[in-house]
Amino acid sequence: MIDIFLAHPWLKTALKIAVAVVGAGTLGIVAVYGAAKAYDLAYADRIVPGVVAFDINLSGMTPAAAQEKIRTRMDQALNDGLVFNVGDETIALADKKNFVRYDVDGVVRQAMAVGRGSSLLGNTIRRLTLNLHPERLTIPVAINTDDISRELKQRVQQKLVAPLDAKLTINVGRAGDAPTVTIEPERDGKVIDFDPAMAALKTKAETFAFEPITVQVTDVQPMIRAKDIEPLATQVPDWLSHAPFKLEAEGNSWTVTSAMLADWISVTGTNEGWMLELNSDRVDAALQQLTKGLLDEPIDGNLVLADGKVKEFVAPQEGTRLNPAETIRRIEDGWANGSSTIAVPLEKIVPKIAGTDAEEMGIREILGVGRSNYSGSPSNRRKNIAHGADIVGGALIAPDEEFSLLKRLGTIDGKNGWLPELVIKGNKTTPEFGGGLCQIGTTVFRAALYSGLPITERRNHSYRVRYYEPAGMDATIYDPAPDLKFKNDTGHWILVTSRNKDSDVAFTFWGTKDGRVVDITKPRIYNIVAPPEKKIMETTDIPVGTTKCTESAHAGATASFDYTVTYPNGEVKKTNYTSYYKPWGAVCLVGVATPPPVDVFAPLIDTSGINNPN
Repeated sequence: MIDIFLAHPWLKTALKIAVAVVGAGTLGIVAVYGAAKAYDLAYADRIVPGVVAFDINLSGMTPAAAQEKIRTRMDQALNDGLVFNVGDETIALADKKNFVRYDVDGVVRQAMAVGRGSSLLGNTIRRLTLNLHPERLTIPVAINTDDISRELKQRVQQKLVAPLDAKLTINVGRAGDAPTVTIEPERDGKVIDFDPAMAALKTKAETFAFEPITVQVTDVQPMIRAKDIEPLATQVPDWLSHAPFKLEAEGNSWTVTSAMLADWISVTGTNEGWMLELNSDRVDAALQQLTKGLLDEPIDGNLVLADGKVKEFVAPQEGTRLNPAETIRRIEDGWANGSSTIAVPLEKIVPKIAGTDAEEMGIREILGVGRSNYSGSPSNRRKNIAHGADIVGGALIAPDEEFSLLKRLGTIDGKNGWLPELVIKGNKTTPEFGGGLCQIGTTVFRAALYSGLPITERRNHSYRVRYYEPAGMDATIYDPAPDLKFKNDTGHWILVTSRNKDSDVAFTFWGTKDGRVVDITKPRIYNIVAPPEKKIMETTDIPVGTTKCTESAHAGATASFDYTVTYPNGEVKKTNYTSYYKPWGAVCLVGVATPPPVDVFAPLIDTSGINNPN
């Protein structure tokens, strides 16, 4: 053993230097250092002695030479391709380099790193021991099992037969005819078990030993046999006797005939044996077609902020899906209860808002939605509502912040995009900006209510307005007062989004739900008072002889509803909102050539929204 150890010239030199060091002191240390550095220079661009990859000795090779050596050995090993024995057939896959891939570059990098640490002393000791204990490296190998399995399946397709369960088929003829039940027999099958073969291939690839691999062909028995389900044929007439019956969802109804029901019936296994069932997949497929116009996949939204403002917001869209299992349960319950009409449950799928900003701010889900309709509004009023919806949409409300709607809307004038509407003050007409703002106030008020937020300021209109029905759930705003205010007490940010389409305006509050429960009673309307007679006023602001009615008549009334919020800690806050509405007579303008005299004693009539339905 000593002779072998001393056979290498560098080791022999190092040993002589080490012996000399004992008696030479500092001079010896210098000599050892010099020998180690000389070794570094000799193998600066080569693999140090004592490094082996598989059975290939890489000692003293450059990286390029080592790569060539390994690839040559790899090609020799794969010369015959990958050979598999499948049953009595031998299959060779020639495209072996796409099926088996070695990381040659990676193993050569590992080989070059051996004996090249950060310590000169450590490197020297490691190199001295490599001749006694060589470093044996494994070349990483990747097996493309999917492509190999696919190729083998194609080559032995004729040997593979999928097992086939016995099948019960129901044919429904003309009304009054008995159904025909047939049972198709089962069939045994054969399948290939690839997992053991792929495991054996990986083992052989790691040792460059590519002998033929045996692939097992296994007999597979069907789960359902004809003799098992023959007794079920007598139960079919009882199942079909439940048809016809109706399914309903969101105002739509569909009749399930005997033929449809027959297609839904299948066989299933239980602990007690085989039995008939309504097949979930078949019921789902049929209902997907019937309810096609009612179903939508949810679409997640996205929020991006810049400088604390909403830069981009894609509103998520709520989805609607079927629940086949629940539908089947309701059908079976309906049969048991003798019901001929069964409601199909449609599940609402709540989407999410993606993005880092949304996650950090807690903007995840819908807290509440407020809606109102302004059909029949004049052009400028409609445009003002749209403008207000655009301004309020995108509002971010910080935790514990009190939101002011007037502050959000800003100055109401022509410079800020607001349009005028004719209003009546005294017996004179004058244009005033912002007609329709109370539609915004009312809708935001409702969104805050349905989100369970505390309302800190709100005033109802003096007159009942058809735009804001149901009465009692309106809120008037007018610069500088009154305002609509509420507080964000959710502990997270709130994002307000708007939607304005087909005379419907809606505001949605997004945030994080904390478990609070909101209950709002339906407004109770009472103390109804008839409106006064129509008021005709002359004006030069419209063409002579024309008539323009600014308001229709409205009866007076009192409206009341309760707003209750139950918090997760059990605390309950209840508020009663009672609104008093004065009777309001119709007001019409008639165009005249000469201005009418100013009646300083005429009662003030305005369309600010406080004392007037506009």
